[in-house]
Amino acid sequence: MADAKQINAWLSKNSSKLDAYAGKWVALSGEGIVAVASTLKELLKAKGVDPKTQVVHKVPTPEEYAGFY
Repeated sequence: MADAKQINAWLSKNSSKLDAYAGKWVALSGEGIVAVASTLKELLKAKGVDPKTQVVHKVPTPEEYAGFY
């Protein structure tokens, strides 16, 4: 299971780093971004990605974040 406290701490200090990955899938650990991919399938195949110990998340585009689809 992912260490939610460490990941939340990283996100609270570095959330703006995710802006560069809008529309992409990311794997996050307490250390930061582990991998980035265009699809969830690609991300799960990426080296170093372990969804049991990391958070896997799709970074919303500005339109998705605002609710415009």
